[in-house]
Amino acid sequence: MPSDPAGSNLGRIRIVTPSVHLIRNSALPFSGNDGMLWAGRGTSIGVSGGATFAYPVGRATVRLSLVPIVARSENRSFQILPGAEPGRSDFSSPWHTGSESADLPIRFGSVPFTTLDPGESMIALDLPAVTIGAGSQSRWWGPGIRNALVLSNNAGGFPHVFAGTQTPITTPVGAVGLLLVAGAVTESRFFDSDASNDHQSLSGALLTLRPGRFTNLSLGFARLVTRPIDSGAAFLPKAFDAITHWEPLAARHDTTAAGSMQQTGDQLMSVFARWVFPESGFEAYVEWARMEAPRSLRDFATAPQHTQGYTLGVQWARRLAIPASLRLQSEFTYLEQTATFAERPPPSFYTGRATVHGFTHRGQVLGAMIGPGASSQWLAADLLWPAWQAGAFVGRVRTENDVMYRLVRPSPARHDVTLYGGVRGGLLHRLGDVAAELTVGRRHNYLFQNDGYNPGDRVRAIDVRNVTLELTVTPR
Repeated sequence: MPSDPAGSNLGRIRIVTPSVHLIRNSALPFSGNDGMLWAGRGTSIGVSGGATFAYPVGRATVRLSLVPIVARSENRSFQILPGAEPGRSDFSSPWHTGSESADLPIRFGSVPFTTLDPGESMIALDLPAVTIGAGSQSRWWGPGIRNALVLSNNAGGFPHVFAGTQTPITTPVGAVGLLLVAGAVTESRFFDSDASNDHQSLSGALLTLRPGRFTNLSLGFARLVTRPIDSGAAFLPKAFDAITHWEPLAARHDTTAAGSMQQTGDQLMSVFARWVFPESGFEAYVEWARMEAPRSLRDFATAPQHTQGYTLGVQWARRLAIPASLRLQSEFTYLEQTATFAERPPPSFYTGRATVHGFTHRGQVLGAMIGPGASSQWLAADLLWPAWQAGAFVGRVRTENDVMYRLVRPSPARHDVTLYGGVRGGLLHRLGDVAAELTVGRRHNYLFQNDGYNPGDRVRAIDVRNVTLELTVTPR
């Protein structure tokens, strides 16, 4: 199961020195995988720190981590389109309403704001075979470097209880690990004023396998189910939904006799694999996800791409003649949906039909940082020395592309696409670690604003240039 921040000094308190994470955007929000910190335009900064404690009780160990985070966002103004759903905030998404609903504000209000969150805090009991506990720590499921399709640290951690294997269990087929989580995710302050839908239950299951004959191969299966609940504590009766609740995807207009959506829960599942070849310094990984399980073998054979998303990635590293290594990384993620069954049009990834928030927590996607209906390509090269590293990267993100085809006048000239490049580096010192990244990008046809029909027409397009500086300082 994923590592926790607690150390191994049993019966002793260990101080977690404050870590500072700063992001500055010149024109538009641009960041990801930074937890509850929302990096809008201007300067955003998050500071986390605290203490951990571990104490043996017989053959068990009690672990406690108190590592909260406080964040401040300058949140300077930039152009937005107002929310389109009656009763929702003007800052709510203008795209994700009705049967494509999601709590994804374009902007988190109109003023600077400060947020205090429990962060990577938890309490756990480690038994000889299993670990049980509760906390708010982030979870990263899957092999992706930039985009994990089911759970990542793109949003802040949500309050949950968990139980899982302490170490992988040896079986005839290999080493097996299991983790179950159950909790509640919450809407942002910029969604709606309806207090009855502030929370959704979230049940998750993660199964991993390392086959006995292939020690460098890791396989996994992950599944999330979200359902409406009346209060944050009401998630407990739905704690095992990831195992027990399987439901076909209803058509977007299917309702009950009372007029409510026929769908009672939203689901997201993935299978993934990671294969490492230490002798050649090569690694390949893949994650394939769907928002609906195939209804039958015929259903899967007819349209395997129905509600799918996937990530493909590779890494390669080789030691050079100089005392350094060269590392190359590349990752491709695709969440855009295509037409499949006429009576079952696929929803945009991470949106909800049973739940109005979709797969979000406090306004940020729980999975891939590129968000619903998006695709991305990323390539990076770094030189790695023992105490420091330096490199460069380029990338492309096509944002909310499913939305473009729901517009009145879809056109190849209107795709909302960001092209970017940058440099990055890091320094390891006895006093602390420093990591920095500078990104320069241009977002073409921002919010699909282009009245032309020629993709090369820049006169009628609204393009926005953005510069992002990201700095992380972690004292030792």
